[in-house]
Amino acid sequence: MKKSSGLLIALATMAAGLVSGCATFDMSSVVPGTSVAQVEAAVGQPTDKFTAPGGDSVWFYSRLPYGRVAYAVRIGADGKVLNVEQRLTEENTKKIVAGKMTREDVRMLLGSPNYITNYPRLNVETWEYPMVPGSMSLWMMLYVDFSSDGMVRDSWYTVDPVRNYLFVGGEKS
Repeated sequence: MKKSSGLLIALATMAAGLVSGCATFDMSSVVPGTSVAQVEAAVGQPTDKFTAPGGDSVWFYSRLPYGRVAYAVRIGADGKVLNVEQRLTEENTKKIVAGKMTREDVRMLLGSPNYITNYPRLNVETWEYPMVPGSMSLWMMLYVDFSSDGMVRDSWYTVDPVRNYLFVGGEKS
């Protein structure tokens, strides 16, 4: 009996830590004109940094897999924020074009994937992005397939099997 109560306490502690970690992530203080130092003080180190065409920097703040958001902070040559946007949106996924976009194009558009799976016999690499697209009421998974030459081969949504297994009959939170 004591083993199970210890496990419950450990799980409750972990859940509280996850919830508090998500609750403290607030991009509202990162606005155009904010300095790089202020961005780092407000939200910490980015999960990814890229150089965009034209020389601007793009810093990603991803909260995958559970936060289902990836904010892109575009920073100009002067070290000031130009704009901030949530990139894991239905609108952005519609910009993914098979045969025209590369891995780097998708990474610059959506940020790094939550998970990468390789299928060597098919010469396919699949990137997974958990998200909640705007017009869809269920938590979804976006998958993007790449051929061995690094070009997008296909992309599609499926209902998130983990979320729907854990919350069958429940409300979307």
